[in-house]
Amino acid sequence: MNGGEERGRGTAISVVIPTWRRAATLRRTLDALAAELARFEQELAANAAQSQRRAEVIVVCDGEDAETRALSEGYAALPVQWIFLEQNAGQAAARNAGAARAAGQLLLFLDDDMEALPGLLGTHCEAHARAEADEEGFAFAVGGGIVEAVRPPHRNDTGPPLARP
Repeated sequence: MNGGEERGRGTAISVVIPTWRRAATLRRTLDALAAELARFEQELAANAAQSQRRAEVIVVCDGEDAETRALSEGYAALPVQWIFLEQNAGQAAARNAGAARAAGQLLLFLDDDMEALPGLLGTHCEAHARAEADEEGFAFAVGGGIVEAVRPPHRNDTGPPLARP
């Protein structure tokens, strides 16, 4: 699915995980995310207004990697969209490939050695919703433990607007 035109239709959040030659740690990341995704889906199902909104997981393998390919063929704990780049192009290229495929209103980038704690997805979505309710057009980027506020461009700004779904 192309993220540009379809972004946000039925999907609350897209989790993008770039990886390369780390199948064992990626499995732990996916297992933790599977448990968190189950909690998140239950929360959404309990809220009738958001019953159609879901999360998706996209793993981008940055170059050929036999162990990650084997993991992709047998992993069943949660639905994952797998993207295999032909050559190692770096973590930024892998993230961009995942973002291009994403359908979610929000993007959450996780590294392949991170384990999702309970509430990660719901808290992330709620923080964005609160920010948007407080100030239309407000968005923020989360990188590791750092939260950076991003304001919409001023009306006299001649540059392109912030990328938003």
